[in-house]
Amino acid sequence: MHLRPAASRFSRRCWLCAVLATLTLASFAQDGPHSLRLDLPGTGVLVVRPVTGGTEGQTSQLLLEKPGGDLQILATQEVMDFVDLKLGDLDGDGSPEILAVARNRSGDDVMPFIFKGNGKLQMLFPEQDEDNPIIGKEVTLLSGKNGHQLQIKVLVNIHDFGPPDFFNLERYRLRDGKLTKIGDKPLEGTHFNQVLNRAGLYFQHGDFLKALEGYQGVLASCAAEMPPSACSVALLHEAECRKFLKDFSGALPVYERVFRGFPKTPEAETAHREYEFIFANLQSGKGLSLYVDASQLQSAGRFTEALVLVNQCPPELLTKSFGPYLLYLKAELQVSLSTGSDALSTLRELEHKFPRSPLQKKAVALLQELEGNPDESEGSSP
Repeated sequence: MHLRPAASRFSRRCWLCAVLATLTLASFAQDGPHSLRLDLPGTGVLVVRPVTGGTEGQTSQLLLEKPGGDLQILATQEVMDFVDLKLGDLDGDGSPEILAVARNRSGDDVMPFIFKGNGKLQMLFPEQDEDNPIIGKEVTLLSGKNGHQLQIKVLVNIHDFGPPDFFNLERYRLRDGKLTKIGDKPLEGTHFNQVLNRAGLYFQHGDFLKALEGYQGVLASCAAEMPPSACSVALLHEAECRKFLKDFSGALPVYERVFRGFPKTPEAETAHREYEFIFANLQSGKGLSLYVDASQLQSAGRFTEALVLVNQCPPELLTKSFGPYLLYLKAELQVSLSTGSDALSTLRELEHKFPRSPLQKKAVALLQELEGNPDESEGSSP
């Protein structure tokens, strides 16, 4: 099955606790001195103020002191402190936006907040109920011909064999009021953890040729200093790159190197399963090609397109060696599309038609999970 890159080590959702409100200066308890100030001609003064929250501890508030004494609370944070204020034209309209940077009190992770408006400021980023705010180690503004770009230094932790760590510089602009990624630049590094994560970043972005070169390169130059767990990860991903490049014959011996050379690693089981699947269906190039294409669409979050492709599979390809994999992929896509009842039918079909499939254990586990979760099994497609 398609490998999914590991998630970052920190939880993103728990960071975000922004509150928008408008209060008068007289009703606000002025606890603590101003730690940061930024004059906004015609609008007021932006200030950061720590506030004691009693039993809840101390919060950090970003405030706009308006001419005349009114005060607007822009954001309140309980686990972060606002540590920097900047002005930058992130949308190129000649009117600068406000960038506030907050740092996690328990570490060195930082997060940008972006505001715009005349008189009453509005928060453009993160949006309300944002599930995936941008978190990094450094936030800077880069000057350009058409304004500024926001640059975030992000830890890449797809493969965790550091230190030293590997970082990617991500660049963003505002487009139609949305913060949009416009490019990135992976930083250099020669340690095997850095080289592995650079390859992992290419793999995550779907650039399997560059990822393949990276995994092959680290095995050729750093294998002597790498632990067995890192070698097995690099080999498995090399095989996966070959599979996604549709070099199925080339992938087989690399999968075999994983489960024969590193039998006690977690990658061995995956490698053996993939080896058996490809070996059994090597003569069915059309079927393997369809499966790989659908898996790539699944990885990119394009579930509807992937399901359409799977449903176009000719019936003659639903053999005992290929059918279970295609049906399980179909069930995963149906779950992702919140059509759990359809997924139940697909999994029962897999269980009935292919009782001895290597995927039977996984299919039964997913079936039981859906049967015990009516909300998922009775969802509707968005």
